[in-house]
Amino acid sequence: MKFIDDAQKYNKIKDLAKNGDVEAKNFLFNFMEMTDEDANKYLASISVEDKEIDITGSIEFLIKDEEEAIDGYDRAIKLLTSSNGDKSKIEVLQHIKDEELEHIKELKEIL
Repeated sequence: MKFIDDAQKYNKIKDLAKNGDVEAKNFLFNFMEMTDEDANKYLASISVEDKEIDITGSIEFLIKDEEEAIDGYDRAIKLLTSSNGDKSKIEVLQHIKDEELEHIKELKEIL
């Protein structure tokens, strides 16, 4: 675990990355390979005060998250189906997948 001088700023950068901020994403992508000193220098150089949250990027991130979940449900359903698995489990997974599809539809409506 890295030693971070400014944990509050690090958490703000994580939030910005979740909301589509490219600079924040780049920092987090490279973070684990940095020395503590380099990570703290880079962290100090990133401005978080004046950044507006990119709502479009945030919604697009949520849509991708839903799509990844659907892929997981599809794999589980396929695995259970191919192994003659419990049909009630398949039905539950299909129901949850259908809800994820509805979430995507609703998210796309507010883009």
